[in-house]
Amino acid sequence: FCFSGGVKDGDVYFLVDTTESMGPAIDNVRASLDSVIIPTLLNGDAEAGIAAIPNAQLGLGAFRDLPWPLWGSTGDDLFQAAFCSDGGPLDTCTGTVTSGRVSPPNDDGGVVTAPDNVRQALAELQASGGGDAPEGTLQALHLALTSSAFAVEEGDQTWTAPDGDCPGDIGRACFRTGKLPIFVIISDAPFHNGPQSAFDYSNTAIGAQTYTQVVDTLNAAGAKIVGVPVDTGVGASAHFDLTDLAEHTGSLYFDPSFGGRDEPLVTRPTATGEVAREAARLVGLLAGQGLQNVTTRTSNYDCAGNADCTGDGTIDEEYHNFIDPETSQPFDAAKLVTAVTPIASASAPPPYTSLDDSTFFGVRGDKQVEFEVAAKNEILDPASMIVLRALLRVQTPLGQSLGGSDGIKLITFVIPRSNPLR
Repeated sequence: FCFSGGVKDGDVYFLVDTTESMGPAIDNVRASLDSVIIPTLLNGDAEAGIAAIPNAQLGLGAFRDLPWPLWGSTGDDLFQAAFCSDGGPLDTCTGTVTSGRVSPPNDDGGVVTAPDNVRQALAELQASGGGDAPEGTLQALHLALTSSAFAVEEGDQTWTAPDGDCPGDIGRACFRTGKLPIFVIISDAPFHNGPQSAFDYSNTAIGAQTYTQVVDTLNAAGAKIVGVPVDTGVGASAHFDLTDLAEHTGSLYFDPSFGGRDEPLVTRPTATGEVAREAARLVGLLAGQGLQNVTTRTSNYDCAGNADCTGDGTIDEEYHNFIDPETSQPFDAAKLVTAVTPIASASAPPPYTSLDDSTFFGVRGDKQVEFEVAAKNEILDPASMIVLRALLRVQTPLGQSLGGSDGIKLITFVIPRSNPLR
């Protein structure tokens, strides 16, 4: 079975630095949300070589820093997942509170626009504050991916994170289970506690996550980093930190030029008027040329009918395997699969870095990979021939779906009747 290993579904979470210098960049994202970001993410741009993520959902969060000197200013937050329309803090909000949680785009008769909550949250972003040059980017990443209690204390001052409010989903950003979390970080600042130790919080800021801890959290979730350092005169330091983070999280794409090389999903320091376009371009690079580890999962096929039960974009008829008397449920045909093994590519170089007995490593974007399915019946002894169905999907080793409609195959098993002379 041949599959695409590309990203066709995922949750794209824009994590935006809202300190004072970021006003023009925020304006560019706001003005370009429906005209550039949404159509490029969902449809790609063939002329520019940008692949689509047709089933992407979007979310929005913001960050600044700890709200006291030396780090930040009064009113700053390490992370915001919800926003008040009067511009004030949530606990005294007299207007409307909007969540930036991951949500599906609107589709009005084929006209696709950003989710209402994301558009409203983006409208409410205000650039102010900031204090020192580095920001709390890493703490925001940790909070977006987690729901547990979190606070940073320094002397008699405490900053407490907002509660996680996403039951069934992941973190305060509400990433969907089984979908690839993709962070688009837009900032002109390096990280506190990042790869440059000169920007570390002091050891009196108790509770702040270290660089290693945040990298581990991102990798445990299989999250990818797309970095857009903004050129406001200090973007080079942001570029350094974003590049290092992309490399530590495997957020890379294959650049075929100069014989081919793997590059981080981080652009050079970008003019404020090009931020949205560069963000969309980099996410497209992740979709079409990003490096992914690709493995498989088998499951039973059962369809109530009048629905897309295979995931290939077409409506399927009702189908059920026979009822298993031991479970009183349709028989799980996936139990007949004994192994699913990667088949080495005959092309040179192959479209991946390496492979083992279950996984292709470093598959280059939506290149095709092939798996061999072995199956054996040692369970059933039917009196007449039966036909069974199962599904085979490609995914990351952490269970995030890949390939879209090209990442799923229907397996049909034909079991002959048992030998009556046995």
